Amino acid sequence: MTRFVIAALAIIALACGGGGGGSGGSGGDGGGGGVVAWTRYTGNPVLNPGPGGTWDSLNVASPCVRRAGASSWQMWYDGTADGTLWRIGYATSLDGVTWTKRATPVLAPGPAGSWDSEAVGMTAVTFDGTTYRLWYFGQSAAGASQIGLATSPDGVTWTKSASNPVLTAGLAGSWDSGGVNDPTVLYEGGAYKMWYAGGNAGGMAIGFATSADGVVWAKYAGNPVLPAGPPGSWDADGPRSPAVAFDGTTYLMWYGGNQGPNERIGTATSTNGATWTKYAGNPVLGPGAAGSWEENDVYSPFVVLDGSTTRMWYMADTNGGVSRIGYASKP
Repeated sequence: MTRFVIAALAIIALACGGGGGGSGGSGGDGGGGGVVAWTRYTGNPVLNPGPGGTWDSLNVASPCVRRAGASSWQMWYDGTADGTLWRIGYATSLDGVTWTKRATPVLAPGPAGSWDSEAVGMTAVTFDGTTYRLWYFGQSAAGASQIGLATSPDGVTWTKSASNPVLTAGLAGSWDSGGVNDPTVLYEGGAYKMWYAGGNAGGMAIGFATSADGVVWAKYAGNPVLPAGPPGSWDADGPRSPAVAFDGTTYLMWYGGNQGPNERIGTATSTNGATWTKYAGNPVLGPGAAGSWEENDVYSPFVVLDGSTTRMWYMADTNGGVSRIGYASKP
């Protein structure tokens, strides 16, 4: 399912901000205490497209999840009724698996001629106790993908920044000259840190940027920080849709990648957020059985380190292109 265009290259990709698991069933990864298998929730998918006539009746995608309390979860997600007009929705849950959607989207594309006139999605959300900040992908009529910012007092009513877009494509000839998208953001060490997908006609990679205020960003001079794998590897077509978490010592990244038609999820670790080591056992989560709701692609992970449990929400789709959101966990 094509979600956005980078230059002349059609890319399949979606994600959130903040934060894995081999082909087939459960998988393991090297983050969070060694190689531990992911267990898919038996009630998957946990978020489905809406009924006919609703704004998200065709696909739901790109979960971004936040624990709001001891028994309270929030999710922002992408939805569409026609595969073209993508908007951002909101849902709440008591347990992280049974979700109640808000009836209408909370963020929509901008007016004709604006930088985000055609589609919005792929959110990254932070909350400082007073203000929610949401970074999102926007696409113009010309197909350019860039990253914008919106703020909210409640996570539902959003105001787009007058400084949008806050992260733009690179200069001609650069690795991200075709567009930027898929932000994942942490506020850590007194600064905002963003990992994002970018690319050009040569493929996809993941970059890194920092900001003091979440508006003015400086791209890392050593970008991209996570390049495509070598020819023949599972992510040779390039990584995308990063989700990053920090456990107090190590940055943990889960990301989508592919060689050929099927997306999978891999993981990598870093001590500084800029120099990453891919897990040798990648991919750590792959498509499900033929005929299942996740038979084709598994990607766009969002991971929460929740005490002794690591929780992942992810997007998957069928061979027919219908995308839904699933859940997996590990100790």
